[in-house]
Amino acid sequence: MNKRIKQQANALLALLFLTLSASAEEKKDSWLGFRGGPQLKGVAQSELPDKLERVWTFMTKGSVESTAAIYDGTVYIGSGDGKLYALHLSDGTEKWHFDAGSPVNSSPTYHEGALYFGSETGVFFAVHADNGGEIWRVETAGEIYSGALVVKGRVVFGSYDGYLRGVSIENGEELWKIETDNYIHASPASSELGAVVAGCDGVLRAVDPITGAENLNLNLEDYIGSSASVDGKTAFLASYGARALAIDLEKADILWEYKHPTRQFPFLASGALTEKMYLIGGRDKTLHAIDRKTGKPIWTKPVGSKIDSSPVTAGGRVFFGTAGGELIALRLTDGEIVWQYEIGSDIVASPSVASNKLVIGAADGVVYCFGSLEKNEGSSDSR
Repeated sequence: MNKRIKQQANALLALLFLTLSASAEEKKDSWLGFRGGPQLKGVAQSELPDKLERVWTFMTKGSVESTAAIYDGTVYIGSGDGKLYALHLSDGTEKWHFDAGSPVNSSPTYHEGALYFGSETGVFFAVHADNGGEIWRVETAGEIYSGALVVKGRVVFGSYDGYLRGVSIENGEELWKIETDNYIHASPASSELGAVVAGCDGVLRAVDPITGAENLNLNLEDYIGSSASVDGKTAFLASYGARALAIDLEKADILWEYKHPTRQFPFLASGALTEKMYLIGGRDKTLHAIDRKTGKPIWTKPVGSKIDSSPVTAGGRVFFGTAGGELIALRLTDGEIVWQYEIGSDIVASPSVASNKLVIGAADGVVYCFGSLEKNEGSSDSR
């Protein structure tokens, strides 16, 4: 290799390294939607302080069930007061709000400068992330709790009118829709087979986002509100019938099924998927850590209140809220409680983690941010 070629190769390697480093940092500083990314794994790239402290709060005028999206130092979150808020991650002050006209219980998805989310009256919106200006809207005939998957020029979401839709990212034009036999509460996840989502009709579908063709239609014979976590060709989800499932999407085959031997209560939350385990909380007031390969329990941890908040892992801990109003962190290795904070109001929303901070809303209408006070001297508390 001559000197010039070697120099060019080194320059290309340096550029690749910088690109990968920038991408890794962006992941640490971002939480792009309901479970953090399009595979809905609920695994944070950012670390959190060993000792979490309340850094700021922001008061809305309605219950907060929406899970925040975080990008470029801004928190985007919906409220039961009918507004989507953009807040400064540093101190919780408001940048702007968008009035959707009815409660925003769905979780916004951030994608290339825009936010996508639905409302209780069935209107789905796209707005500019920098100023909240409306780009387009789509009307459906049912409430929207589903988050959106943005892929291949399509925005895919479900509605309580029983339809899964694919609309144009450019103008919201409906390009296809699939009718199901019940509500769609869950958010679609990205997979090699397409957009993966289960409905309350018990059917797990994998849909080509371009055409709407179904690459998978598997009847799980159970009411499902949980969003699937996807890794490669395997999906993990939980059901109202107290089952946690791993499914081979390509073979349309259930790889394993988990049920607690005695405490069989519904799962409405979505799970977190690490390299070793699938973590899911239920109405049995217990967080379950399940071996993702075998479906066998690693540990279970009763916490005293039902868990509809979807867990998120960060470092060696898993974070979630409870109906009793506690925000809890368990150690991943053994499920022991290592931190908790008493909010005192029902927590349905899932944590969002970025830039060494955790953001979550509660039924009291407050958005809470936790991190390190030492690194956040300009913090505010609007409560």
